[in-house]
Amino acid sequence: MKKIISIALLASLLGACAHHDDVVPDASGTHYIVLKTTSKDQATREALKQAKHFCKEDNKKMYVVDQQQSYKGEKDEASYLETKQSLEVINDISTALWIFGDGHVDDAGALVAIGTAIGEASLGKPYLTNMTFKCAAS
Repeated sequence: MKKIISIALLASLLGACAHHDDVVPDASGTHYIVLKTTSKDQATREALKQAKHFCKEDNKKMYVVDQQQSYKGEKDEASYLETKQSLEVINDISTALWIFGDGHVDDAGALVAIGTAIGEASLGKPYLTNMTFKCAAS
């Protein structure tokens, strides 16, 4: 079981190597990124990282033209954040039991950790970020 989780973790880390998959180049020179993420901060960081990398490939500097964020979840934002935080706490505790537990304790911890990961995934990515940017000489 631990081997399967390790392989899944490695695959997700390798998938995170994409540098600017969400950038949509435009002939006008004003490019844009549309991202859906699980948090506002994550969306901003990821959009900026991708835009900077896109411009850096041409030895240019990135300048944000506009950025807008909105919450598009199925339930209200406060409920989403509360549920997400609860699942994160449960996941942390169950992962510790999985790693440090013996006998049936580590098995139960593994099952709960996997269950909470499924629960977190089912919450989706309710934060939508739209960012437009330009690349200009440094």
